[in-house]
Amino acid sequence: MRNSGRFGRLSVADCVQVGNPRNSRGAALRGLIRLVQKARLNEEQSKQIQFVLVDSLQGDDMMVQFAVLNASTELGPMASMLLPAVEII
Repeated sequence: MRNSGRFGRLSVADCVQVGNPRNSRGAALRGLIRLVQKARLNEEQSKQIQFVLVDSLQGDDMMVQFAVLNASTELGPMASMLLPAVEII
């Protein structure tokens, strides 16, 4: 999930953080959700993605929350871990 480039190491999880443009955050979330669908993730990678998705739901940005909730049907079994955060919303 890391990319070494001209600007140093930047993870997709970093792009989801508050302070980045909303479009960048949405694209990063869609990328993470695509990874869940297509990649063979190990347990640590799955936990990292779960943390980022739950953290996004607990934030104040309703567009980001909508992006996660809208894609939750594509997360398979991982979607169940979002329930406690959804109940708070």
